[in-house]
Amino acid sequence: MRLSASSGVFVHRPEAPVPQNTGVSAIDHDVDLVVARSAEANLREMVARQEAKKRLMERHQTSGFHLARAPTGETNSQGHSIDDYWVMPEAEKRATDAARRMGQEAARQIHHDAQRLREAAQSR
Repeated sequence: MRLSASSGVFVHRPEAPVPQNTGVSAIDHDVDLVVARSAEANLREMVARQEAKKRLMERHQTSGFHLARAPTGETNSQGHSIDDYWVMPEAEKRATDAARRMGQEAARQIHHDAQRLREAAQSR
């Protein structure tokens, strides 16, 4: 529901992309608490990961570009689990850099092609 500027009443918009305000403060308050607690938990996880990365970088005197983290639910070949970071060996770092460059080039090409198509469509 949305507060209408002209009428001052809530207008229900089920097609809206965000959770609707019900107009009942007790219900909205409960939902707000759930959202806030979830955000707080996510922030704690993110801060813990950042601190783990900083400790590893200091211990190995390296930059964040040399770190890797095992994807969710997986372990890497060295046995590191989900939230474990490790310093990549140089060969792995080179492969990662090459893959990143290929992805960036593909994204540039897609953007370039889309722009050409838009320009061609506008000129018709």
